[in-house]
Amino acid sequence: MKNYKIIIVDDHPIVREGIKSVLSQLHGVTCLECNSPKQLQGLLDAKIHPDLCILDMEYPDSDAVAIFELVSRLSSSVSVLIYSIHEEPWILSKLSQNNICGYVPKSSSLDNLVKAVITIRDGGTWYAKVMQSAANSKHTSSSGAEELLTEREKQVLYYMSKGYGTGEIAKLLNISVLTAKKHRSNLAKKLNAHNSIDIVMKGKIYL
Repeated sequence: MKNYKIIIVDDHPIVREGIKSVLSQLHGVTCLECNSPKQLQGLLDAKIHPDLCILDMEYPDSDAVAIFELVSRLSSSVSVLIYSIHEEPWILSKLSQNNICGYVPKSSSLDNLVKAVITIRDGGTWYAKVMQSAANSKHTSSSGAEELLTEREKQVLYYMSKGYGTGEIAKLLNISVLTAKKHRSNLAKKLNAHNSIDIVMKGKIYL
C-alpha cells in the first residue's frame, strides 16, 4: 500500500496532536499539521500533495464562507473530511452540497474519526447521522430560509454585511427605522441567528 498523506488543519495544537497521534498508528499513514487555511494554502503552493485534508470549520481569521470556498477548491483534487463542532442545519446543508468525502462531529469519539479516515482511504465516504439528515432535508427546511427571505430582507442583509447600522439602512432603503428593525428581527428568526454578527455570518450564503 502506498503512503497515504494526511494534512490536519485545526487552530488548536492539542486537537492536531491528538488526531496525529491516533492516525499515525495506521499502516502507511503520514500526518502533517497546519493551524489555518492560509497555512494549508502555503503547503499546497509548495507542491505538498495530500491524499486527505481533515478540516475544521472555524478559525480566528476565516469565516464559514471562506471555508466553503476552500472546500470547493480542495475537493476537486483532494479528499476532504470535515471535523468540526458545528452541527447547525445551515452549515450541514451547505456542506452536503459540496463534494466532501465525510463529516465527523467533534462531539463523537476519535474512533469514529479513525473509521472515517479508513473508509475514505478505501474509496468510500463517511457521514455522521446528523449530516445525512441535513443532506436529505436540504430542499426543505434547511434550504427554506433562502426561499423565505423577501427581497427587502435580502437588501437589509446586504447592507448589514457592509457594516451599516439600522438607522443608516433605513435611510438607504427609504424606510422607517421601525421597519428596518422588523426586517432585522425577521432575518434573525429565519436564519436562527442570535445577534447581528450571527445574522451576517449565516446570511452570507444567501447574498
